[in-house]
Amino acid sequence: MNRIALCLKPLLSLVVGGMFLAFFPGSGQCAAPTPLELAQKLQARYEETKTMTADFKQSTSVPMTTRKRLGAGKVVISKPGRIRWDYQTPDKQVLISDGKKVSMYLAEERQGDASLKAIKLVPKTAHPQVDYLHVWIDDNFMVRRLEIVDHFGSITDLAFSNISRNEPVSSGVFVFTPPLGTEIIEQ
Repeated sequence: MNRIALCLKPLLSLVVGGMFLAFFPGSGQCAAPTPLELAQKLQARYEETKTMTADFKQSTSVPMTTRKRLGAGKVVISKPGRIRWDYQTPDKQVLISDGKKVSMYLAEERQGDASLKAIKLVPKTAHPQVDYLHVWIDDNFMVRRLEIVDHFGSITDLAFSNISRNEPVSSGVFVFTPPLGTEIIEQ
């Protein structure tokens, strides 16, 4: 049966923030930037980015099991607070936040690139779901991979491709009308 759940999770804010983690091109220095310089440029890119779309691949592993969950699809982000995840695999799902509520529709119940630079981000204050993030940035200072590690050691790995920035995004992208007959669960 089709289901829809409405809830807002603190993790969504962190994921949205992580998605926008990117920053402006280097200043032509030959020396590798320090982690602090990378973080500052990442913040600057985030602040100048208003919209972003990308294809993504996701893998989530859980400690003490060999099971890995894989997913892929497209993500669309528009500041402030709007995000849409369209999963195509393994099952079609839609997760949308219009900035006020989150809607989720469920149709049914690596190795890194050597040219990428990586930094580890740790929340300044303890976060209930996230222990730390690893962020891989390309030569244009765009996030290409995001690894989210929770307090139990579970790892969610997102890889982004076909990224476009600051292109117009219709507000209709962030509105979801469930199919007729869908059970709606409000939390």
